[in-house]
Amino acid sequence: MNELLEKLASSVAAIPESLPATSRARSLEFLKSSTDERSAGSLYTAARNVYGLEMLSWEPETLWITMEKDGLDLSLVNRDKLQAVIALIVNPQFFWDHIVFENTVHAFVGNISNPDAIQECHPAEMAWTVYEADAVRRMDPEGKGDAEFDEDVQQYVAVCLKRAGYITTPEELSFAEDNLVDLQPPEAKNLRKEVRKAWEGLDKGALQHTEFAENPLGVNLSRLAGTYVFVEDAAKSMGQDFLELKGV
Repeated sequence: MNELLEKLASSVAAIPESLPATSRARSLEFLKSSTDERSAGSLYTAARNVYGLEMLSWEPETLWITMEKDGLDLSLVNRDKLQAVIALIVNPQFFWDHIVFENTVHAFVGNISNPDAIQECHPAEMAWTVYEADAVRRMDPEGKGDAEFDEDVQQYVAVCLKRAGYITTPEELSFAEDNLVDLQPPEAKNLRKEVRKAWEGLDKGALQHTEFAENPLGVNLSRLAGTYVFVEDAAKSMGQDFLELKGV
């Protein structure tokens, strides 16, 4: 993940290395004006600035009631985002329980999740959530350090990728590469190598204007490109959220 952060350095320059200490008044204003497009990480940072570390031990209802007393009425989407980050920090089941992983993905990208039903995740949304979760955990001193995805999540991600037609994983989801390979027939090996080699040679700064051939190689490259651009755009948006939170 560090390699990915370096590759997207120009896009995430505004994302801090640690939670920015912004005034309580500024953070309250940020939360009051938050639309559903806000990043989960910026919402969490603003809430931490307002309510402090003790917020992590509150029941959700306590948090919402406290916010209402301060004139805050977060949308359901943003409540899900905030609660998902708190859960990620306090008890990171995200890394070993595929149901928690799935629900976290839907929360981070603004989808209303249904915990009682399976809602398969889109590869680009999984890639962004893994990226943002890593960024948030690195910023927050309460994060539990580096964490690896267990087999349960690896297999879930691989199945989602396979059903979406991916022959190789986007970099953010490389932890599921072996699982994805196991789901594919032996004859996919050559195409997979071809896709990886061609992807390494692409100009990542020109992906939005790159036309891909309508053949197996081109189709697979376009899928990787779509995921890369989605993560890049979301990272830029997150960076802008932090600039606004800091009053820049």
